[in-house]
Amino acid sequence: MHLISKISNKALKQVRAARAQKPMVGFVIAGTQKGGTTALDSFLRQHPAVCMPANVKETHFFYEDQHFEGLNHLFGPAYSHYHKYFVPSPQTKIVGEASPSYMWYEKAPERMYKYNPALKVILILRNPVERAFSHWNMATMRESESFDFFEAIRTERERARPKQNRTISYIERGFYVAQIRRIQRFFPDSQIKIFLSEDLRLSHQETLQKIYEFLEISPASVPPQKIVHERTYAKKISEESVSYLRKIFEPEIKHLELIIDRDLSAWLA
Repeated sequence: MHLISKISNKALKQVRAARAQKPMVGFVIAGTQKGGTTALDSFLRQHPAVCMPANVKETHFFYEDQHFEGLNHLFGPAYSHYHKYFVPSPQTKIVGEASPSYMWYEKAPERMYKYNPALKVILILRNPVERAFSHWNMATMRESESFDFFEAIRTERERARPKQNRTISYIERGFYVAQIRRIQRFFPDSQIKIFLSEDLRLSHQETLQKIYEFLEISPASVPPQKIVHERTYAKKISEESVSYLRKIFEPEIKHLELIIDRDLSAWLA
C-alpha cells in the first residue's frame, strides 16, 4: 500500500499542525515586474521598523509550485522554509518582501491568503509599453531571449508555452486589470495599495509617507530618491513597436483608469 494511503486523518492533521506556523510576513510588494519594486524594496530596507529578506530581494515563495504541490499539498506548505529568509531585530514592527511575480502568477494570491488573510499587498504599476521593453532588455541581458523586441512581442502568443511563461510574457504581464481583480478576490481594498512607478519618481516623499502609513509604521526618515534603480538601454524602442503595443494596451489602460481612479492619459501620449 502506498505510504500516503497509510496515513490516518489524525496523523495527517498532526503533521499539518506541526508544519503550520503563525504568519511572520505582514506585507508583500507583489508587482509589477520592472515597475519599481527593487527601488521600493531598497527604500523600505532603510526603515528601522521594517524587516526584509536577508541576502536576497525576491523569495518567490508563493510563486514556486514545489512549495505547494506533491507532499507539500498533502501535508501543507513548509512555512518554516519561508521564514528562514527573515531575521527580525528588536526594532522590527513589520516583516515584508518584494516578489513581483506574485501579482502576475495566477496561483499566488490564493496561496498568500491561505498563509496570512491579513496580509497587506502593495502594487506598483508602470506604463505597460515601457514595462514590456524593460522586461525584454532584462531577458536579452540574461541571454534567455534571442529575438529582437518587435519580433519578440509579435510572436509572444505562439512562443509562450506553457501558459504563464516566466520569460516570454512581455505583453501578458501588462494586462493589470485581471491581475488586480484576482488579488481583490482574496483581499479587501483596505489591504491593497496601488501606486504608479511615476509616484516614486515624481512624488518620492509623499509616496513613501503613504506607504509608511499603510504599513502602520513611523514616518521617520525618507531615504533619498537617488536610490531609485533605472537603466539606460543601448537600444531605443522603435516607433513600430510603440504603435503596435499601444493598440493592444489602449482598451486595457482606459479600463485600468476606472479601476484605480487615476488619469493614465500620459501612458497613451
